[in-house]
Amino acid sequence: MASSLAAVLKQKNAPSHHDDDHDDDKVTNKNLSSSSSNKKKKKEEEEEEEEEEEDLVCDVREMTITNDVDDDDNNNNNKSNNPFDVTTRSMGRYLRGEMTVEEFFLPEKDRGLYYLPHDQYEEDDEMPVFDLSGILQQSVEQSSNGVEVVHDAAEAKQKEAAEDLICRMMGEASRTWGFFGVVNHGVSLELIERMRAQGQRFFQLPVHQKLKGAPNERLPLAYFPGTPSFHYSKCWNEALQLESNPDKLQLFCESVWSEEHDSESFRAALLEYTAALGELGGRILVLLAKSLGLDPNQFKRHLRSEGKSSLRMNHYPPCPHPDKIEGLYAHTDATMISIVHQGLVGGLQILKDDKWVGVRPNPASLVVNIGEAVMMMSNERFSTVMHRVVGNSHEPRLSLAFFCMPGDEDVISVAEKLTNESHPAKFIPFSWKEYIAHIWREDRPGYYRKKKGSSSTDKEDDDQGSSVNEDNNHDRQSLATTELHD
Repeated sequence: MASSLAAVLKQKNAPSHHDDDHDDDKVTNKNLSSSSSNKKKKKEEEEEEEEEEEDLVCDVREMTITNDVDDDDNNNNNKSNNPFDVTTRSMGRYLRGEMTVEEFFLPEKDRGLYYLPHDQYEEDDEMPVFDLSGILQQSVEQSSNGVEVVHDAAEAKQKEAAEDLICRMMGEASRTWGFFGVVNHGVSLELIERMRAQGQRFFQLPVHQKLKGAPNERLPLAYFPGTPSFHYSKCWNEALQLESNPDKLQLFCESVWSEEHDSESFRAALLEYTAALGELGGRILVLLAKSLGLDPNQFKRHLRSEGKSSLRMNHYPPCPHPDKIEGLYAHTDATMISIVHQGLVGGLQILKDDKWVGVRPNPASLVVNIGEAVMMMSNERFSTVMHRVVGNSHEPRLSLAFFCMPGDEDVISVAEKLTNESHPAKFIPFSWKEYIAHIWREDRPGYYRKKKGSSSTDKEDDDQGSSVNEDNNHDRQSLATTELHD
């Protein structure tokens, strides 16, 4: 800039020669133009650097594939003014004979590159599985006459050692995998099978009867002939998601089943199942907190098992071209933790070290994955990991996914014990209601991530993660060849 000003001053004091003046004007104008261009370029580079430094990371919970842009479900002509109208969802239209299998196909460029068959597993890259039998036994039991029987000190010490070991291993799995399995978890296998049988009974109903249980103002979570997503992607599945709320559950059952017996058996199974999973979820949250050296109730105190947590049953019919469709697109979970029973049919896959890894089905096992709330409260000590579901051509798949959720007014914040000068809080405090509203408001949900170097916790002073890191998003999309939760 100084050299340009010098050139202007020199030209101003020079003798007047028309041709020379004209040439000098060209040089001066060129210098000024060049300077202005350089200044603009420098400013743009500085702005880009500032954006990078702010680190507004948006880990994508729901991936959209290229064909979503052309998705018939996104066509305004096919949309109703009723926000609860799900009749245009892709799977519903397919079940009514209004769509063909081919209309679910991914673009040619997205097929095959990262496809992994539903039953392909690598023995040397298996998700960790933990046996909880040693730590779920009560140290104090009730005898037949009601007198407390206290275990001896040696047995109590052995139980404590077993719990410490499980905590360490579970914490490590939460850091490196974001997923782990549990067996001997305290949930009756008979109850799991009873819940699965009720789910199968529902999905075998004619589509017109299932649609009697579609969402409405009083029942925002219900039957979705497709994914319960804010964008209607062409995933090859249908879902039933219900809150563990007796009144809402009764309303749903009365809408779908006219006979009292049918509705009561479904309602009873779901309430019993969600109560058992809520109790297990609380125990796991305690173990996760202990693994970080936190107060055992650091995470569990936010858990709202009844009335807020929910169960989603995902049904994947057989598909003649599983390599050309997505069963459930790649995403992370907006939960505290999710607990999934995938039955005997595989299809759940985790993105680990930039490759998809299949989760081997085990009917005695439950799969746990770290949700976004715990990831943020742990200051990213734990990972929330992309996962998806792929279909198969020969048998249906039914999964039961229980979502451990905070209360709407709960303030989610980084555990203070996990922060210091070297490791400041990476996220600003926010209410869970605020976060969910943010997810559904934005095309791409993001985390409430603090700017690097910022010490402020005021939401107004910190940028939220509502902007997408396009390069990162593009890379993740290229990996996501195949809605929410599995």
